[in-house]
Amino acid sequence: TATIVFRLSTLSWRSFIGRFDRHEAGRVFGFFPMLLVHCIAGPLSLILVREHVSSSLNLEAAGIWQACWRLSETYLMVVTSTVTTQFMARLGRVADRSDRLRVEVFSTLLLATGVTAAFALVIYILREYIVKIIFSAVFLPMTEFMPMQLLGDLLKMVGFTLGFVLVATLRSAWYIAIALIVPSVFIGAAWAFSARGVHGVTLAYVLSGSVHCILSFIALRTLLHRRA
Repeated sequence: TATIVFRLSTLSWRSFIGRFDRHEAGRVFGFFPMLLVHCIAGPLSLILVREHVSSSLNLEAAGIWQACWRLSETYLMVVTSTVTTQFMARLGRVADRSDRLRVEVFSTLLLATGVTAAFALVIYILREYIVKIIFSAVFLPMTEFMPMQLLGDLLKMVGFTLGFVLVATLRSAWYIAIALIVPSVFIGAAWAFSARGVHGVTLAYVLSGSVHCILSFIALRTLLHRRA
């Protein structure tokens, strides 16, 4: 005990602070703009869409749509948590090796979309029972809109997985552009299709997910394309 106390007494604040590395500090700082835009744009788009549905349709339609969205968030959380904890760690190890990174991206993309599709299929088959158990029979009309919502979830997972690659490779400009464009498309399409009711909002979700996937593949075309 005395030895431990003596060693602790000889430590100074310099023992806990390493040499400042400007290069690494710049890399870390490069993540903040992406995080900031992601945290603001996505939730803001949901607020604006819900307010538009409430005002242009009614509160009942807004509740039905939000129930669809909450159900998606619940089961997608399982997949996104796995991707976040496992995929990001592996990406960090191979980020500077394009061949291994390409293999990692495709394998994780296949796994994430496969699991999401399996969840979506089960939810679609058991949709009436799930709605009654999680919500109530009052929300059964949401089953009409679930096929389009589940398709949007699948597209969202593809974009989410590829978004991690943009972060790992520090393609900040592309990530920020996509994080701004996709919610804007969602908002604009939801307003344009609002005459179709909740179905129009779920259609806007699919459209924004498609744009997300297309832009992500374009942003990563040099990485995902196997050179001869």
